[in-house]
Amino acid sequence: MGGTKARRLVPEGFEFGHLEVSPSGVTIHVGVAREGAPAECPCCDHRCYRAHSRYARTVADLPWHGLAVRMRVRSRRMFCENGACERKIFCERLPEIAAHDRMQNKTQKPPSYASAPYWSRVARSG
Repeated sequence: MGGTKARRLVPEGFEFGHLEVSPSGVTIHVGVAREGAPAECPCCDHRCYRAHSRYARTVADLPWHGLAVRMRVRSRRMFCENGACERKIFCERLPEIAAHDRMQNKTQKPPSYASAPYWSRVARSG
């Protein structure tokens, strides 16, 4: 998939990683990551640039043509560089992809790239 088309599959501010269909053919996996952008500490709102580590998080997206869509997000744990802050390490927040509620692991609203007409255009242009 070309770079321009791949960028349209992911939310703004994220980089496209991969697109794959599960061996059973019932799930589409889209890999995304945010690299280089600062993250704000949830305690002090300080903009932080130093990554501590990374981990994978899977978020259910809206289905497309009867196929389950899962977004694999490569999230970062960040160092808070504000010496006065009580929190030294935090996980970056991803409001563009998932709600802050830990119990809700689904996208909050239908993003433009999740619509059936959009995926149809991508498939035809590919």
